[in-house]
Amino acid sequence: MFENFRDRNHSVNMDNLFSSVLFTIAAQNCKSKVMTQGVIRKSNRGVPPCVIQEDEKNGKRAGAARGTVKAAVLKGDPRASNVIVASVYGQKPFYMISSVAKNITWV
Repeated sequence: MFENFRDRNHSVNMDNLFSSVLFTIAAQNCKSKVMTQGVIRKSNRGVPPCVIQEDEKNGKRAGAARGTVKAAVLKGDPRASNVIVASVYGQKPFYMISSVAKNITWV
């Protein structure tokens, strides 16, 4: 998909149809060294269990969960660097992945 890029180190925003941890790693390892970011589905896409948030059906618990942020950084895989997966609870959990971000900072 990215092999036709002439230059290296492009940044590509992705839809959840294509996003996965394995796709992100593959993009980083293609000859053009593409960095990706975007929305990711929580199931069967490589989202680490520590980032998954349950969708609360109870209104009070959903209100209490609102604003909860969880994040994980992939470490120890020689094929990938700076792969971050995060979730934010708004109306329901929202998941994102990035190999573009270099770090996570709480502001």
